[in-house]
Amino acid sequence: MANTIDNFDLENDVATTNKTIKEHTFTVTIDVFSGRPNPRFTITSRKMSSDLSQLFAVSKVDDMFSKSDFGNSALGYRGVVVENNFGLVPTMPEKFKVYRGKIEIDGSNGVKSYRSDKNDAIEKYLLQIALEKGIIDQELFYIISGSVKK
Repeated sequence: MANTIDNFDLENDVATTNKTIKEHTFTVTIDVFSGRPNPRFTITSRKMSSDLSQLFAVSKVDDMFSKSDFGNSALGYRGVVVENNFGLVPTMPEKFKVYRGKIEIDGSNGVKSYRSDKNDAIEKYLLQIALEKGIIDQELFYIISGSVKK
């Protein structure tokens, strides 16, 4: 019999939680809308997670960027936010944003650091996945892609 405390099935709940954690490695949000929810999806594929990790690994530290270089305007496309759910991929930061060749990393101590997204590789990769998953439609993809360097 499973360990139960007031109808709480510990073994089952832990197994379900572990399965959920393994299946949802990254949460990706396309920061584009104002006044309505932004498109969001999870990366659950080990291949996609590995590809994203490899793209991040080749990015270079760049101290020349600053917060003003990022899409912080009130309207329009402001980049792609990636959250490393539960820190499952130790080589990746817990949260970062990519926007027009730049990566802004939220440090655990509240200090931001910056890297270069060479040829917008991470941003384009994530936008392509969003399109393929039907998270964004073709029209929005072209509008956003037009604001990403070519």
